[in-house]
Amino acid sequence: MIIKMYAREVTFGTSPDSRKLLKNRKSHKSLGCFVSKVKPQKMKVGCFSIQFCGSLLIYIFSLQYNNLFTTCGSLSYSYTFVCKNHLKGVEMNEDSALPDRIYPFKYQIAGHHPSTKPECIGVLVYEDEEKVLKPLQPKPRGEVEKGFYENIWNEDHAGERRQLILELRKFVPKFYGIETLPIKEKLHSFLVLDNLLKFYRQPCVMDVKIGRQTWEPAATLQRVQYELKKYPIIHKIGFRFLGMSVYRELNNERITKDKEWGKTLYPEHFNDGILGLLFICTSFFSTFFHTDNIHATTVKRVEGILMEMKAIEKWFQRQRLFAFYSSSILLAYEGEASSTSITAKKPSVHMIDFTHVYDDTDKHDENYIFGLKNFIFYLENYLSDVKSDQLMIHD
Repeated sequence: MIIKMYAREVTFGTSPDSRKLLKNRKSHKSLGCFVSKVKPQKMKVGCFSIQFCGSLLIYIFSLQYNNLFTTCGSLSYSYTFVCKNHLKGVEMNEDSALPDRIYPFKYQIAGHHPSTKPECIGVLVYEDEEKVLKPLQPKPRGEVEKGFYENIWNEDHAGERRQLILELRKFVPKFYGIETLPIKEKLHSFLVLDNLLKFYRQPCVMDVKIGRQTWEPAATLQRVQYELKKYPIIHKIGFRFLGMSVYRELNNERITKDKEWGKTLYPEHFNDGILGLLFICTSFFSTFFHTDNIHATTVKRVEGILMEMKAIEKWFQRQRLFAFYSSSILLAYEGEASSTSITAKKPSVHMIDFTHVYDDTDKHDENYIFGLKNFIFYLENYLSDVKSDQLMIHD
């Protein structure tokens, strides 16, 4: 296996001991690669188990401790260094290298991913980070999602249907078509979609599955039981957390949680659990240590997301075109308070994942509406808590 880690800026000498550290000390979590000639062998470097292929070793070091994870006296001759403008974090087998200018999308927090299923590719992103590549799922799911995007982004609609679909476009990623790429000696098809996080410097994101019924109407009893087993109370609350990634500016660190953690959360945990992590200041310690302006920032973030959520709910109250099963919403905001990005302090909410969408239903999607309204209820409850804390501080 060859592991590649891309760093922001680096200089190095001719041996590990003489190599200089990254100039940007603030990026203490950044990783670099030291490439040296060695004989084929296997050794432990930090928490990575690396198989050296041929005469190449990609040597991993950490700036967190201002030194290497480990030293190896036999490594003395360096001849290559790999670096990119952004920390990409690529880990792939030698025979599965991605095409040029395409990288794994580091903010994928749910769905099919190589970390949980090695045979999966995961979401990819172009080097300019304008668009992402989502793997097209096997039939029939992949055809359903592809058909949904093509339906939404074509111009053949008229009347009320046209108006509703034009409104829906505001809530879903823009679709640019299908691209086929050679990966792992096979051709793979991808949905080319707008990168919803492209304007954020340090995006904080949450993926929430919406609807108390996550299986299709024609699902077998076995499938229904399987879905209910994932999260038994979903039929009561109508949503489930699939994952999140939050940037904490104070400590320059990122907190990531996956769907397994989400399954352990119940209504009484929401205010001190995932929503507290996402918006930073629900728990006692965050309220205690953060200043008034952090509370004000949190209020703006939550209010911005609630406004987007209610716009989606309003659309669902009017539409009778689609029924969405096992679909999600993606919440995002800028985690770097000092950011000057054009969407700084402007949260966003988008609908994603459309492998189980039914068209021309001619009835309200009560399943989705139920989950959406419940999620809004919990979010409003959280906002009330934050505002109460803010008033107590002023008193």
